[in-house]
Amino acid sequence: MRRLISFCLTSLLASLLLSASIICGGCSFLNSDDVSAELPKRSISVKIESAYRNTAVSSYTITATKSGEDDVVVNTSNTTTSLTLTYGEWNISVVGKNSSSVVVCDGNKSVTVNSGTSSVVIGVAYKTGGIKCNYSYDIAGIVSKIKITATRSGYTTISNQISVDTSSLSGAVYLFDALPGSWNVLVEAMNASNAVYYSKSFTATVAESGLFTNSSALDQKIATAPVFSVAGGTYTSDQSISLSTTTSGASIYYTTNGNNPTSGSTLYTAPISVAGSGTSMTIKAITIKSGLTSSSIVTNAYTINYPDCAAPTFSPNSGSFTSATNVTITSATAGATIHYTTNGFTPTTGSPSISNGSSITLSASGTYTVKAIAVKSGYDNSAVGSSGSITINYPDCATPVITPSSGTYTSAQTISISCGTSGASIYYTTNGNTPDTGSTLYSGTFTLSSSATVKAIAVKSGYNNSSVASNTYTINTTAVATPVISTTTSPLTGNGHSNQPDSITIEITCSTSGSSIYYTLDGSTPSTSSTLYSSTFSISSTKTVKAIAVKSGYPDSSISVKEFKKTVIIVEGYNTGTGDLWVAGSGGPFGNWANNFMMKWSYENNWTWITWDDTFASGTFAFKCYHYREGWSPDKRWMANNRTGTVGTTNNQGNGDPWDGWPW
Repeated sequence: MRRLISFCLTSLLASLLLSASIICGGCSFLNSDDVSAELPKRSISVKIESAYRNTAVSSYTITATKSGEDDVVVNTSNTTTSLTLTYGEWNISVVGKNSSSVVVCDGNKSVTVNSGTSSVVIGVAYKTGGIKCNYSYDIAGIVSKIKITATRSGYTTISNQISVDTSSLSGAVYLFDALPGSWNVLVEAMNASNAVYYSKSFTATVAESGLFTNSSALDQKIATAPVFSVAGGTYTSDQSISLSTTTSGASIYYTTNGNNPTSGSTLYTAPISVAGSGTSMTIKAITIKSGLTSSSIVTNAYTINYPDCAAPTFSPNSGSFTSATNVTITSATAGATIHYTTNGFTPTTGSPSISNGSSITLSASGTYTVKAIAVKSGYDNSAVGSSGSITINYPDCATPVITPSSGTYTSAQTISISCGTSGASIYYTTNGNTPDTGSTLYSGTFTLSSSATVKAIAVKSGYNNSSVASNTYTINTTAVATPVISTTTSPLTGNGHSNQPDSITIEITCSTSGSSIYYTLDGSTPSTSSTLYSSTFSISSTKTVKAIAVKSGYPDSSISVKEFKKTVIIVEGYNTGTGDLWVAGSGGPFGNWANNFMMKWSYENNWTWITWDDTFASGTFAFKCYHYREGWSPDKRWMANNRTGTVGTTNNQGNGDPWDGWPW
């Protein structure tokens, strides 16, 4: 009766709402959801019962469904619970699961909910022919599926597969609907790719009711794949790759050349280094253990790309300066080392270095372009940073003055050097080499005794070095050789007055090449104002010849003097016999003689003998005679004194003592 009354009231309410919709010209005040929301609800008790229970149930899932409404779901571990449902026809299902979330029982029932509905009992049926395996294994992180399979000759194979948390190492798996009898059971633990890493076989005797239970530690079948300590990828620093496996006693083999590894590949014993910017390496590894299937090959590819050091900057970056200037070089990469050049060349790690943010000093005069790179371990070298033009313009030291001036000198010279820049130091050389600050420091005058080239520079801090001053000195202290005065006339020209010269030829020579000879004939001292000798010349009267030789850069020679006298004596004589004096005849040191001999021209007691038969003007003469006695030689009797006579005197020497009565 209550159910009928409730149904009538519900129908009446629906009719009223429909009429209101029509009256309003089709304007809907309530949609169908609004109608459902306004339907009355009823809380009812749900009780779960079964004829018998041979398997423990850990939880129940109760689901109530009704057309047009959302499902109502309740999870509970109790056999009694409550549901709040709207009026109408509902289907209520119950599913019971054990602690492994395996469905062990289920049931359902249709229920009409109205004001008179307060409870409902739902019977559940338990699965029969159950097999349970409590499994375990020793390596986590691999197994994600457990599969149990029962086979029996002449019967259909049955199996069940469940998903498990990869972190678990144990659990239970169930298999139902096995007919009573003996079954061969295989339990397999698999990874996500269905590779069987563990398994166990056993025999299960199944009863119609009840649950056959087995507890087994599963046996490992496949070596676990190597685990890389660092995942493959691109890194900004060097990497050290460690390999490991959870398979006890197994070995890991690897390659880095892209080939698949085998037991003949490199045995892993220590971490693998992947180092150096730009390095790429693909590592493939496999786990191998006797009695187990080798693991799958694990491949990881690595690339090392260091970050770049920040390019250096400069302060000041450019400019013109009149003194030494510090340039600070900085990279934004902390801890970087700066390598630099100042000549515009591209720097390398072999170039001079300073710490980041330090300064270099540009001290020499000139124009600089500073270039630098930043270098740090674990980073790629920076791009080259370049300053602008930095110019250091020092004033120049005055060029030293060397005195005396360059030239040729005939005596040692005292050298002095001065500089117009106060406080400058002077460095000099005397061998023609360009001086520098390693040369001799000038401290006072010095003497040059031989030819030399003196060069000097002036140096002062804050100034450019001066230009090089240079003087060349030629010093000749050896005098020009003394001239030699001689005659080219033959000492004896023969008998007869027609053969005898009335003049003689004078020649003057000097052994010093390039010298000039000046001479006088009047006995005066010669100089460069005297007559310049250019060729032989003749004299016809008594002369005193004086000569001097000169050459630029050399001391003048000593003066050479020779006196030429023109004297005449006529001698009439004859041969008095062997061993006596010869004054006429043939033989003797002067060839054939004849009567009426005379001598003409003498110089330095060297005589020119000639024949002549004329009478000359009066004068004096010196005379030497020769005689034969075991060879021709001057007669000592006539050499003891300087004999003189008067020109033009004729003397006849007779036989007997020598030449008594001669006019000397």
